[in-house]
Amino acid sequence: MKTANTPKRDEVVSISGSNAILEVNQKCLTGCGWCYKKGIVSKKGPQVPIKTLKERIDWIATHTDAGTIYPCGGEPLLHPDFVELCEYILSKDLNCSPITSGKVTPAESGNLEYLVDMYREQKITPELSYQHDRNDDEYLELIRRFRQIRRANPLQREEGDESADLMSTVIFGDMPFNKFKKVYDLVFQGVFGIDDNSEVIGGGKRKRFIDVARSNHRKLHSCFNRRYWKSRDFEYNTIITRTDSGNKFIYRLRSMNEDVFSIRDGRVIVRVPCNPDGLCPSMTSSWDDSANTVSVNSFLVRTDGEMTFSRPSCIRAKHTFGNIDELDDDNSIYHSFKEGIERLRNVIMQTKAAGAKNRYDLCKKDSYFPTSKKGDNIVCSGCNYPLACNIHINEELRDYGGCNNIGELIGRWTPIVADQYQK
Repeated sequence: MKTANTPKRDEVVSISGSNAILEVNQKCLTGCGWCYKKGIVSKKGPQVPIKTLKERIDWIATHTDAGTIYPCGGEPLLHPDFVELCEYILSKDLNCSPITSGKVTPAESGNLEYLVDMYREQKITPELSYQHDRNDDEYLELIRRFRQIRRANPLQREEGDESADLMSTVIFGDMPFNKFKKVYDLVFQGVFGIDDNSEVIGGGKRKRFIDVARSNHRKLHSCFNRRYWKSRDFEYNTIITRTDSGNKFIYRLRSMNEDVFSIRDGRVIVRVPCNPDGLCPSMTSSWDDSANTVSVNSFLVRTDGEMTFSRPSCIRAKHTFGNIDELDDDNSIYHSFKEGIERLRNVIMQTKAAGAKNRYDLCKKDSYFPTSKKGDNIVCSGCNYPLACNIHINEELRDYGGCNNIGELIGRWTPIVADQYQK
Protein backbone atom coordinates (compact mmCIF):
# COMPACT_ATOMS: atom_id res chain seq x y z
CA MET A 1 0.00 0.00 0.00
CA LYS A 2 1.24 3.47 -0.77
CA THR A 3 2.18 5.55 2.26
CA ALA A 4 3.64 8.99 2.89
CA ASN A 5 7.11 7.41 2.75
CA THR A 6 6.64 5.75 -0.61
CA PRO A 7 9.06 7.30 -3.16
CA LYS A 8 7.41 9.58 -5.70
CA ARG A 9 7.17 8.56 -9.33
CA ASP A 10 8.43 10.80 -12.12
CA GLU A 11 4.95 12.21 -12.57
CA VAL A 12 3.74 14.99 -14.85
CA VAL A 13 0.70 15.81 -12.72
CA SER A 14 1.01 16.49 -9.00
CA ILE A 15 -2.31 16.42 -7.15
CA SER A 16 -2.95 18.26 -3.90
CA GLY A 17 -3.64 15.56 -1.31
CA SER A 18 -2.47 12.88 -3.78
CA ASN A 19 -6.06 11.69 -4.31
CA ALA A 20 -7.55 10.78 -7.70
CA ILE A 21 -11.31 10.26 -8.14
CA LEU A 22 -12.36 7.80 -10.83
CA GLU A 23 -15.95 7.67 -12.05
CA VAL A 24 -16.82 4.06 -12.94
CA ASN A 25 -20.47 4.26 -13.96
CA GLN A 26 -23.61 6.38 -14.26
CA LYS A 27 -25.82 3.92 -12.41
CA CYS A 28 -27.24 4.73 -8.98
CA LEU A 29 -30.25 3.67 -6.89
CA THR A 30 -30.13 6.53 -4.39
CA GLY A 31 -31.10 9.42 -6.68
CA CYS A 32 -29.89 12.25 -4.43
CA GLY A 33 -31.35 15.63 -5.29
CA TRP A 34 -28.05 17.41 -4.66
CA CYS A 35 -25.99 15.18 -6.98
CA TYR A 36 -23.71 17.00 -9.43
CA LYS A 37 -24.72 14.36 -12.01
CA LYS A 38 -28.41 15.14 -11.71
CA GLY A 39 -30.08 14.29 -15.00
CA ILE A 40 -27.18 12.00 -16.01
CA VAL A 41 -27.18 9.08 -13.57
CA SER A 42 -30.11 6.68 -13.35
CA LYS A 43 -31.05 3.21 -12.16
CA LYS A 44 -30.17 1.90 -15.62
CA GLY A 45 -27.12 4.10 -16.25
CA PRO A 46 -24.19 2.74 -18.30
CA GLN A 47 -21.00 1.20 -16.92
CA VAL A 48 -17.44 2.03 -17.96
CA PRO A 49 -15.90 -1.23 -19.25
CA ILE A 50 -13.34 -2.78 -16.90
CA LYS A 51 -10.71 -2.75 -19.67
CA THR A 52 -11.08 1.02 -19.99
CA LEU A 53 -10.97 1.49 -16.21
CA LYS A 54 -7.74 -0.52 -15.95
CA GLU A 55 -6.15 1.59 -18.67
CA ARG A 56 -7.15 4.75 -16.80
CA ILE A 57 -5.74 3.37 -13.55
CA ASP A 58 -2.47 2.62 -15.37
CA TRP A 59 -2.44 6.23 -16.63
CA ILE A 60 -2.97 7.61 -13.13
CA ALA A 61 -0.27 5.34 -11.70
CA THR A 62 2.19 6.38 -14.41
CA HIS A 63 1.58 10.09 -14.90
CA THR A 64 0.41 11.39 -11.48
CA ASP A 65 1.59 11.22 -7.88
CA ALA A 66 -1.76 9.89 -6.67
CA GLY A 67 -1.50 7.60 -3.67
CA THR A 68 -5.22 6.84 -3.41
CA ILE A 69 -7.88 6.22 -6.03
CA TYR A 70 -11.51 6.83 -5.07
CA PRO A 71 -13.84 4.82 -7.33
CA CYS A 72 -17.17 6.65 -7.50
CA GLY A 73 -20.27 6.79 -9.65
CA GLY A 74 -23.08 6.75 -9.78
CA GLU A 75 -22.60 3.94 -7.32
CA PRO A 76 -19.37 1.92 -7.70
CA LEU A 77 -20.82 -1.11 -5.90
CA LEU A 78 -23.25 -1.50 -8.81
CA HIS A 79 -20.40 -2.06 -11.26
CA PRO A 80 -20.34 -5.73 -12.36
CA ASP A 81 -16.52 -5.81 -12.13
CA PHE A 82 -16.22 -3.93 -8.83
CA VAL A 83 -14.09 -6.61 -7.16
CA GLU A 84 -11.70 -6.85 -10.11
CA LEU A 85 -11.47 -3.05 -10.20
CA CYS A 86 -10.47 -2.76 -6.54
CA GLU A 87 -7.97 -5.61 -6.79
CA TYR A 88 -6.36 -3.94 -9.80
CA ILE A 89 -5.99 -0.64 -7.94
CA LEU A 90 -4.35 -2.42 -5.01
CA SER A 91 -2.03 -4.31 -7.38
CA LYS A 92 -0.64 -0.94 -8.50
CA ASP A 93 0.50 -0.17 -4.94
CA LEU A 94 -2.30 2.38 -4.62
CA ASN A 95 -4.84 2.76 -1.84
CA CYS A 96 -8.45 2.11 -2.79
CA SER A 97 -11.29 4.04 -1.16
CA PRO A 98 -14.69 3.57 -2.87
CA ILE A 99 -17.26 6.33 -2.32
CA THR A 100 -20.53 4.53 -1.71
CA SER A 101 -24.03 4.89 -0.34
CA GLY A 102 -24.14 1.14 0.33
CA LYS A 103 -27.39 0.82 -1.61
CA VAL A 104 -27.33 -2.18 -3.95
CA THR A 105 -29.67 -4.84 -5.34
CA PRO A 106 -29.37 -8.55 -4.45
CA ALA A 107 -27.38 -9.00 -7.66
CA GLU A 108 -24.56 -6.82 -6.27
CA SER A 109 -24.66 -8.12 -2.70
CA GLY A 110 -21.37 -9.92 -3.36
CA ASN A 111 -19.70 -6.55 -4.02
CA LEU A 112 -20.99 -5.23 -0.72
CA GLU A 113 -19.69 -8.28 1.17
CA TYR A 114 -16.32 -7.94 -0.55
CA LEU A 115 -16.13 -4.32 0.64
CA VAL A 116 -16.90 -5.36 4.22
CA ASP A 117 -14.33 -8.19 4.09
CA MET A 118 -11.63 -5.87 2.74
CA TYR A 119 -12.43 -3.36 5.49
CA ARG A 120 -12.02 -6.16 8.02
CA GLU A 121 -8.61 -7.00 6.53
CA GLN A 122 -7.69 -3.29 6.63
CA LYS A 123 -7.01 -3.25 2.89
CA ILE A 124 -9.81 -0.87 1.87
CA THR A 125 -11.36 2.07 3.73
CA PRO A 126 -14.55 3.24 2.01
CA GLU A 127 -16.06 6.70 2.26
CA LEU A 128 -19.76 6.52 3.02
CA SER A 129 -22.31 8.96 1.63
CA TYR A 130 -25.57 9.54 3.47
CA GLN A 131 -28.62 11.29 2.03
CA HIS A 132 -31.56 11.46 4.42
CA ASP A 133 -34.63 9.47 3.41
CA ARG A 134 -32.65 7.88 0.57
CA ASN A 135 -30.28 5.33 2.11
CA ASP A 136 -30.97 5.46 5.86
CA ASP A 137 -31.12 1.69 6.39
CA GLU A 138 -28.09 0.90 4.25
CA TYR A 139 -26.00 3.61 5.93
CA LEU A 140 -26.93 2.52 9.45
CA GLU A 141 -26.25 -1.13 8.68
CA LEU A 142 -22.81 -0.46 7.21
CA ILE A 143 -21.84 1.74 10.14
CA ARG A 144 -22.96 -0.98 12.55
CA ARG A 145 -20.93 -3.63 10.75
CA PHE A 146 -17.81 -1.49 10.45
CA ARG A 147 -17.90 -0.55 14.10
CA GLN A 148 -18.35 -4.21 15.07
CA ILE A 149 -15.35 -5.12 12.93
CA ARG A 150 -13.16 -2.55 14.65
CA ARG A 151 -14.20 -3.86 18.05
CA ALA A 152 -12.78 -7.24 17.10
CA ASN A 153 -9.93 -6.02 14.92
CA PRO A 154 -8.84 -2.48 15.89
CA LEU A 155 -6.35 -0.46 13.90
CA GLN A 156 -2.86 -0.60 15.29
CA ARG A 157 -2.14 2.99 16.25
CA GLU A 158 0.97 4.76 17.39
CA GLU A 159 0.74 7.35 20.15
CA GLY A 160 -1.13 10.41 18.87
CA ASP A 161 -2.35 8.70 15.72
CA GLU A 162 -5.91 9.81 14.96
CA SER A 163 -6.28 8.59 11.41
CA ALA A 164 -9.88 7.80 10.59
CA ASP A 165 -11.44 4.36 10.91
CA LEU A 166 -14.21 5.65 8.70
CA MET A 167 -15.03 8.77 6.69
CA SER A 168 -18.44 9.98 5.62
CA THR A 169 -20.24 12.80 3.85
CA VAL A 170 -23.69 13.62 5.18
CA ILE A 171 -26.13 15.65 3.10
CA PHE A 172 -28.58 17.55 5.27
CA GLY A 173 -30.23 20.04 2.93
CA ASP A 174 -33.10 22.39 3.72
CA MET A 175 -35.47 20.87 6.27
CA PRO A 176 -37.53 21.89 9.31
CA PHE A 177 -35.68 22.05 12.61
CA ASN A 178 -37.28 18.96 14.11
CA LYS A 179 -36.30 16.85 11.13
CA PHE A 180 -32.80 18.33 11.07
CA LYS A 181 -32.32 17.47 14.74
CA LYS A 182 -33.54 13.94 14.10
CA VAL A 183 -31.10 13.41 11.21
CA TYR A 184 -28.23 15.04 13.10
CA ASP A 185 -28.76 12.86 16.15
CA LEU A 186 -29.25 9.78 14.02
CA VAL A 187 -25.91 10.21 12.32
CA PHE A 188 -23.96 10.99 15.47
CA GLN A 189 -25.61 9.59 18.52
CA GLY A 190 -27.86 6.86 17.18
CA VAL A 191 -25.27 5.37 14.85
CA PHE A 192 -22.29 5.42 17.15
CA GLY A 193 -23.84 5.01 20.56
CA ILE A 194 -21.88 8.05 21.69
CA ASP A 195 -21.65 8.55 25.43
CA ASP A 196 -20.98 11.68 27.49
CA ASN A 197 -17.21 11.15 27.30
CA SER A 198 -17.00 10.97 23.51
CA GLU A 199 -15.10 13.82 21.91
CA VAL A 200 -15.70 16.01 18.90
CA ILE A 201 -12.71 17.69 17.27
CA GLY A 202 -13.37 20.67 15.02
CA GLY A 203 -11.46 23.88 14.39
CA GLY A 204 -8.58 22.57 16.46
CA LYS A 205 -10.72 22.28 19.61
CA ARG A 206 -11.90 19.25 21.53
CA LYS A 207 -15.33 19.21 23.11
CA ARG A 208 -17.62 16.61 24.58
CA PHE A 209 -20.09 15.46 21.94
CA ILE A 210 -23.04 15.84 24.26
CA ASP A 211 -22.21 19.52 24.82
CA VAL A 212 -21.78 20.16 21.10
CA ALA A 213 -25.09 18.50 20.26
CA ARG A 214 -27.03 20.41 22.90
CA SER A 215 -25.61 23.81 21.93
CA ASN A 216 -25.35 23.48 18.17
CA HIS A 217 -28.68 22.15 16.96
CA ARG A 218 -30.21 25.60 16.46
CA LYS A 219 -26.98 27.13 15.23
CA LEU A 220 -26.32 24.38 12.70
CA HIS A 221 -29.91 24.40 11.50
CA SER A 222 -29.74 28.14 10.95
CA CYS A 223 -26.50 27.75 8.96
CA PHE A 224 -27.93 25.10 6.66
CA ASN A 225 -31.19 26.92 6.03
CA ARG A 226 -29.85 30.42 5.44
CA ARG A 227 -29.88 31.54 1.80
CA TYR A 228 -26.46 29.96 1.36
CA TRP A 229 -23.58 29.24 3.68
CA LYS A 230 -20.30 31.06 3.12
CA SER A 231 -17.93 28.12 2.86
CA ARG A 232 -18.25 25.35 0.32
CA ASP A 233 -18.81 22.82 3.04
CA PHE A 234 -18.42 22.56 6.79
CA GLU A 235 -15.02 21.53 8.02
CA TYR A 236 -14.53 17.92 8.87
CA ASN A 237 -15.52 17.02 12.41
CA THR A 238 -13.72 14.10 13.99
CA ILE A 239 -15.76 11.95 16.35
CA ILE A 240 -13.71 9.82 18.73
CA THR A 241 -15.50 7.09 20.63
CA ARG A 242 -14.31 4.00 22.46
CA THR A 243 -15.11 0.41 21.62
CA ASP A 244 -15.99 -2.08 24.30
CA SER A 245 -12.33 -3.06 24.51
CA GLY A 246 -11.29 0.55 25.08
CA ASN A 247 -9.84 1.06 21.60
CA LYS A 248 -10.55 4.21 19.66
CA PHE A 249 -13.09 4.33 16.86
CA ILE A 250 -12.39 7.50 14.88
CA TYR A 251 -14.98 8.81 12.45
CA ARG A 252 -14.53 11.87 10.25
CA LEU A 253 -17.67 13.57 9.05
CA ARG A 254 -18.18 16.22 6.40
CA SER A 255 -21.56 17.93 6.47
CA MET A 256 -22.90 19.47 3.28
CA ASN A 257 -25.96 21.33 2.11
CA GLU A 258 -27.78 19.62 -0.78
CA ASP A 259 -28.67 22.58 -2.99
CA VAL A 260 -25.67 22.61 -5.31
CA PHE A 261 -27.42 22.32 -8.67
CA SER A 262 -30.77 23.10 -10.19
CA ILE A 263 -31.87 23.00 -13.81
CA ARG A 264 -33.78 25.86 -15.41
CA ASP A 265 -34.69 26.29 -19.07
CA GLY A 266 -32.14 23.66 -20.04
CA ARG A 267 -29.34 25.35 -18.10
CA VAL A 268 -27.52 23.83 -15.17
CA ILE A 269 -27.60 26.46 -12.43
CA VAL A 270 -24.67 26.18 -10.04
CA ARG A 271 -25.25 27.23 -6.45
CA VAL A 272 -21.90 28.19 -4.99
CA PRO A 273 -20.73 30.26 -2.00
CA CYS A 274 -21.32 34.02 -2.06
CA ASN A 275 -17.82 34.54 -0.75
CA PRO A 276 -15.90 37.47 -2.30
CA ASP A 277 -12.60 35.93 -1.29
CA GLY A 278 -13.34 32.49 -2.71
CA LEU A 279 -10.76 30.95 -5.00
CA CYS A 280 -11.31 29.01 -8.21
CA PRO A 281 -9.13 25.86 -8.09
CA SER A 282 -7.44 27.04 -11.27
CA MET A 283 -5.96 29.90 -9.24
CA THR A 284 -4.34 27.51 -6.77
CA SER A 285 -2.99 25.28 -9.53
CA SER A 286 0.32 25.94 -11.29
CA TRP A 287 2.80 24.68 -13.85
CA ASP A 288 6.57 24.57 -14.32
CA ASP A 289 7.81 25.02 -17.89
CA SER A 290 11.35 24.01 -16.99
CA ALA A 291 10.25 20.63 -15.63
CA ASN A 292 7.11 20.15 -17.76
CA THR A 293 5.03 19.42 -14.67
CA VAL A 294 1.71 20.75 -13.38
CA SER A 295 0.28 20.91 -9.87
CA VAL A 296 -3.51 20.78 -9.65
CA ASN A 297 -5.83 21.53 -6.75
CA SER A 298 -7.75 18.27 -7.24
CA PHE A 299 -8.27 15.61 -9.91
CA LEU A 300 -11.22 13.60 -11.24
CA VAL A 301 -11.71 11.40 -14.30
CA ARG A 302 -15.28 11.43 -15.63
CA THR A 303 -16.95 8.40 -17.20
CA ASP A 304 -16.29 9.90 -20.65
CA GLY A 305 -12.56 10.12 -19.87
CA GLU A 306 -12.44 13.89 -19.49
CA MET A 307 -10.20 15.09 -16.63
CA THR A 308 -11.17 18.00 -14.41
CA PHE A 309 -11.12 19.35 -10.88
CA SER A 310 -13.20 17.36 -8.40
CA ARG A 311 -15.42 20.25 -7.27
CA PRO A 312 -19.03 19.59 -8.25
CA SER A 313 -19.23 22.93 -10.05
CA CYS A 314 -16.19 21.99 -12.15
CA ILE A 315 -17.18 18.44 -13.07
CA ARG A 316 -20.16 19.46 -15.19
CA ALA A 317 -18.14 22.02 -17.16
CA LYS A 318 -17.62 21.36 -20.87
CA HIS A 319 -13.98 22.50 -20.93
CA THR A 320 -11.52 20.18 -19.16
CA PHE A 321 -7.81 19.32 -19.00
CA GLY A 322 -8.22 16.86 -21.84
CA ASN A 323 -9.23 13.23 -22.26
CA ILE A 324 -7.30 10.57 -20.38
CA ASP A 325 -7.83 8.06 -23.20
CA GLU A 326 -6.21 10.35 -25.78
CA LEU A 327 -3.16 11.72 -23.93
CA ASP A 328 -0.34 9.20 -23.70
CA ASP A 329 2.95 11.10 -23.65
CA ASP A 330 4.35 13.49 -21.05
CA ASN A 331 4.61 16.48 -23.37
CA SER A 332 1.01 16.36 -24.61
CA ILE A 333 -0.27 15.78 -21.06
CA TYR A 334 1.65 18.78 -19.75
CA HIS A 335 0.46 21.17 -22.44
CA SER A 336 -3.13 19.95 -22.27
CA PHE A 337 -3.29 20.55 -18.50
CA LYS A 338 -1.52 23.90 -18.76
CA GLU A 339 -3.90 25.12 -21.46
CA GLY A 340 -6.88 23.94 -19.42
CA ILE A 341 -5.76 25.88 -16.34
CA GLU A 342 -5.03 28.99 -18.41
CA ARG A 343 -8.47 28.77 -20.04
CA LEU A 344 -10.15 28.64 -16.65
CA ARG A 345 -8.12 31.56 -15.34
CA ASN A 346 -8.98 33.57 -18.42
CA VAL A 347 -12.73 33.17 -18.06
CA ILE A 348 -12.49 34.02 -14.35
CA MET A 349 -10.52 37.20 -15.02
CA GLN A 350 -12.73 38.23 -17.93
CA THR A 351 -15.85 37.63 -15.87
CA LYS A 352 -14.54 39.73 -13.02
CA ALA A 353 -13.42 42.51 -15.36
CA ALA A 354 -16.76 42.67 -17.14
CA GLY A 355 -18.71 42.77 -13.89
CA ALA A 356 -16.45 45.09 -11.88
CA LYS A 357 -17.74 48.54 -10.98
CA ASN A 358 -14.35 49.69 -9.74
CA ARG A 359 -10.81 48.48 -9.18
CA TYR A 360 -11.67 47.00 -5.78
CA ASP A 361 -14.37 44.83 -7.33
CA LEU A 362 -11.92 43.69 -9.98
CA CYS A 363 -9.37 42.32 -7.54
CA LYS A 364 -10.17 41.68 -3.89
CA LYS A 365 -7.40 40.93 -1.42
CA ASP A 366 -7.14 37.70 0.48
CA SER A 367 -4.53 35.76 2.42
CA TYR A 368 -3.38 33.63 -0.51
CA PHE A 369 -2.76 36.04 -3.36
CA PRO A 370 -1.48 39.54 -2.51
CA THR A 371 -2.94 42.21 -4.76
CA SER A 372 -0.46 44.01 -6.97
CA LYS A 373 -0.58 47.81 -7.06
CA LYS A 374 0.36 47.82 -10.71
CA GLY A 375 -2.67 47.78 -12.93
CA ASP A 376 -0.97 45.63 -15.57
CA ASN A 377 -0.03 42.93 -13.07
CA ILE A 378 -3.19 42.38 -11.07
CA VAL A 379 -3.34 38.87 -9.66
CA CYS A 380 -6.79 37.28 -9.49
CA SER A 381 -7.75 36.25 -5.99
CA GLY A 382 -11.38 36.54 -4.87
CA CYS A 383 -13.58 34.93 -7.48
CA ASN A 384 -17.18 35.79 -8.35
CA TYR A 385 -18.11 32.11 -8.42
CA PRO A 386 -21.85 32.36 -9.17
CA LEU A 387 -21.27 34.09 -12.49
CA ALA A 388 -17.98 32.50 -13.55
CA CYS A 389 -19.01 28.92 -12.76
CA ASN A 390 -22.35 29.23 -14.53
CA ILE A 391 -20.74 30.77 -17.58
CA HIS A 392 -18.13 28.01 -17.73
CA ILE A 393 -20.41 25.08 -16.98
CA ASN A 394 -22.92 25.95 -19.69
CA GLU A 395 -20.34 26.70 -22.36
CA GLU A 396 -22.26 29.70 -23.63
CA LEU A 397 -19.03 31.61 -24.14
CA ARG A 398 -16.95 30.02 -26.85
CA ASP A 399 -14.45 32.85 -27.32
CA TYR A 400 -12.69 33.32 -24.01
CA GLY A 401 -10.89 36.37 -25.32
CA GLY A 402 -14.10 38.28 -26.02
CA CYS A 403 -14.66 40.55 -23.03
CA ASN A 404 -17.75 42.10 -24.62
CA ASN A 405 -19.28 38.67 -25.01
CA ILE A 406 -18.64 37.98 -21.33
CA GLY A 407 -20.18 41.30 -20.37
CA GLU A 408 -23.31 40.45 -22.34
CA LEU A 409 -23.41 37.00 -20.77
CA ILE A 410 -23.03 38.43 -17.26
CA GLY A 411 -26.02 40.66 -17.96
CA ARG A 412 -28.10 37.63 -18.84
CA TRP A 413 -26.90 35.52 -15.91
CA THR A 414 -27.09 38.12 -13.13
CA PRO A 415 -30.89 37.91 -12.56
CA ILE A 416 -30.75 34.11 -12.50
CA VAL A 417 -27.90 34.02 -10.00
CA ALA A 418 -29.38 36.76 -7.83
CA ASP A 419 -32.66 34.88 -7.68
CA GLN A 420 -30.88 31.92 -6.07
CA TYR A 421 -30.12 33.96 -2.97
CA GLN A 422 -33.55 35.40 -2.28
CA LYS A 423 -34.58 32.46 -0.10
